[in-house]
Amino acid sequence: MKNLLISLGDSRLKQISEVIGNKTCNKILEHLSENNDTVTDISLKLSLPLNTVDYNVKKLVGAGLIEKSSHFWSIKGKKMPVYKISNKKIIISPKKTKNFLPLIFSVGLTGIFALIIK
Repeated sequence: MKNLLISLGDSRLKQISEVIGNKTCNKILEHLSENNDTVTDISLKLSLPLNTVDYNVKKLVGAGLIEKSSHFWSIKGKKMPVYKISNKKIIISPKKTKNFLPLIFSVGLTGIFALIIK
């Protein structure tokens, strides 16, 4: 499992928030959590227009929430990608984080000296 670390200023944060707030994207995510499928199969199973599913799948791929797992060739010779849920944890944090390690070290060292002196 990979972690996807995103700061508050990252452009991907906007993409992720847009797809999470989108009802169609949520339906697709819910479907893909149980089945790996092509855009055509998703369209048929969810009774959604093919162009709507294709548009939203591209947004989900761009946000890193789904990915291509494999492909097969259709009867017409077209490459059909199969999509699956990305196995990632999304961590959103401020861009600059304070490093408290020196402070913790100083307090701990002071505590040890206080015990030695006592």
